[in-house]
Amino acid sequence: MAAQLLVNNDNNVLLQGYQLASTGTVVTDAEASFTVYLDEDLTRPASGLSGVTMSFVTGTSGNYVGLIPGTAALTPGASYWIVVTFANYNDQFVASFEAAVRTGANG
Repeated sequence: MAAQLLVNNDNNVLLQGYQLASTGTVVTDAEASFTVYLDEDLTRPASGLSGVTMSFVTGTSGNYVGLIPGTAALTPGASYWIVVTFANYNDQFVASFEAAVRTGANG
């Protein structure tokens, strides 16, 4: 099953264990944000979901979290791409998701 974003529900965007590849040092001071895109080419950001701030989760080993609110206009069955950017480290991560309506089977 593909990773999911649940329609009409708050969705946490969580990146776990961010550390420097060269030293393994956990990063706690990153300027983290994410943007949700409507296309795999990453050219069409979703309305209201561009440059969303992510915060360091205190007491963790490099975890950062941000929120896609339940009011976001996600379409069931549609694919979305989330790009997490760490501006002050010139680094980014990309993952794809499918929007789904919450049922007993998916939580």
